Parts: sequence; structure tokens; C-alpha cells
Amino acid sequence: MKKTNVFYDELHCGWRYFTYNPIKWCKRLIRAMKMAYQRIDRGWCMWDLWDMDRWMLDTLPEMLDALGERGSAYPEAFESKEKWVEWLKEQARLLRTGREEEQAAANPYYKEVIEQGNFNFRKEYWAEVKRIVEKSRNNIRVAFSNLGEHFYDLWD
Repeated sequence: MKKTNVFYDELHCGWRYFTYNPIKWCKRLIRAMKMAYQRIDRGWCMWDLWDMDRWMLDTLPEMLDALGERGSAYPEAFESKEKWVEWLKEQARLLRTGREEEQAAANPYYKEVIEQGNFNFRKEYWAEVKRIVEKSRNNIRVAFSNLGEHFYDLWD
């Protein structure tokens, strides 16, 4: 997954925004530096706190994948390291279904309604959104339940 620069994304226009409104740009730079310090000091910042669900759905799958790739041990409940890595990848996949980008990609009407502005599919689009969100919530429940069963095995 490509990591983005929060300060750059916050500006929406990149560094060129400085020429349009240098005072706001400087305030955002100071805020971004404050958040960077908080991440160094605590491991999380206020931006993460305000959007905790997205932070968890972005971070946990990456951590599970890294544990599977770089980990050397596996719990006794699994027959082999390959089964453990497969289980970790499945939990990461279940968690990724909750991300908004994944939900939009799973909706066949997304391109018609959002990108092209064709609102003839509005009812079908929202029905599909409801179905996808419910499926994502169930997947997240299953993933957290499974992670809870093996919580103390998530180490290397």
C-alpha cells in the first residue's frame, strides 16, 4: 500500500498552495509538524484519533502482512508456518474490505454514478452500497473475533 504524505494531501494543491494563501499554508505546516511530533512521541497523533477507524483499517492489515512475511515463529495451534501466514493474510484481507476505497471498487455502479454523473442508477447504487457495507462490517467482526482468539500469538 502506498503511504501518502498527510501534509501534502491536506493542502489539496501541493506546495503551489503557498502562493495562494501563505498564512494558511504556514499554519498547516505548523499543525503537520505538531502531528509529526505526536506520532514520534506517542505512536499516534490527533489526526489518527479523529479518524481512528480508517487508521486501524490502514495500519492493521499492513502489520499482519509484515508479521507473516518477516515473522519466524508460529503458534502451536497452526500446523506450519505456511498455515499461519495464510491465516494472517486472510485476516488482513477481511480488514481491508472495510476501507472506503475497497467498498467503492466493489460497487459496479460506482463508475456510472460518481465518476460519470449518471444518476439513473441511484437506487441500485445505494442498495449496493448498503449490501457492501453490511458485508464489510461482518468481515471486520469475523477478523476481530479471530484476532481476539489468537491475540497473544501476534508476536515474533
